[in-house]
Amino acid sequence: MRDVKVYEPEERRYVTNNLYCYYCGNTHQWQIDLRLKHVIEHGADGLIISLDESRSSKIFHNITKNIYCLLEKSKPVFRCANCHNSCFEIQERMLDSCYYLECPGCFHCGNWIEKDWLIELCTECIHNKKGIITEDDCRTFCQYYPDGLGEVRDHYDISLENLKYELGY
Repeated sequence: MRDVKVYEPEERRYVTNNLYCYYCGNTHQWQIDLRLKHVIEHGADGLIISLDESRSSKIFHNITKNIYCLLEKSKPVFRCANCHNSCFEIQERMLDSCYYLECPGCFHCGNWIEKDWLIELCTECIHNKKGIITEDDCRTFCQYYPDGLGEVRDHYDISLENLKYELGY
C-alpha cells in the first residue's frame, strides 16, 4: 500500500472552483464514479473502444456547472485520489472562511502570523495566568483565537512548555 502524500499550502494549486481535501490538502486529483457510454468498433487490429465524445462532454460540462450542488449532496460523489476520503470543500470557500474568521494560520490556509507576534501573544497570556496554563487551556480558553495558537506554535516548532520555561514559570 502506498503512503498518503500530505500537500502543504505551498504545493497546492489555486484554481477557481477547485476541490480541496480536508485530510491531505490535495487540490490536484479527484475520483468520480461515472457510467459513460463507450463506442465499440471492429477495426483491422481488433476491437477499438472509445468514449462517446458528445455525451461525455455534456456530462463533464454539467459536472463543472453544478459542482456546488454535487458537494451539498449527502451521498459523496467525489473521492480524493490521494487519500480516498470523501470530505472536501471548494477551495475558495474554505479560504474565505479562514480569512473571515481571521485565522492566525492553519494547515488549510497556510497564512501564518509572524513568529514574533505569536511569542508576544503567548507571553502575555502566560503572564496573565501566572504560568499556570496547559495545552488544553490554550486550545479552549485562548483569548485571541477560538481554536488557540497551538497549530501556529507547531508550525514554528515552539512548545508551550519552552515558552513557560523561558519566562521563568
